[in-house]
Amino acid sequence: MSLDYHDMVGQIYPKLTVDEYAAKMGKDSDIVTLTFLVKSKQVGEDLVDWLERGYDFVLYAQVSKGEISPGKYVVFVEMERRLRAPERIIELITDMETLTDVPCKDWTINIEGEDYDADIEQLKKILILK
Repeated sequence: MSLDYHDMVGQIYPKLTVDEYAAKMGKDSDIVTLTFLVKSKQVGEDLVDWLERGYDFVLYAQVSKGEISPGKYVVFVEMERRLRAPERIIELITDMETLTDVPCKDWTINIEGEDYDADIEQLKKILILK
């Protein structure tokens, strides 16, 4: 299945969490874990497919097996904890505008319970990178 322009409008919440969950592909010190919240399992599966096909830096992506609350599923994404991670996080969010119609500036990034703007320089200051 391929996604078309604006196929996920209103289906992905514009809030990304970073390192909320433990890494599956290695040690937390080596992997950045991202989580997106979506409104259905099918949207989650489509997003996982889109991320894994479109980004060679995505090491792993999976949708939660069940709902975390009614109508809410989590999509887990893992990438290497490298200096380019902030740029890659913003690249994902920016590219998702073609699916969601949500511009990068309208996203919130949550790290350790604090909300931040989707900004590369801000992420570089907050994230522990290698």
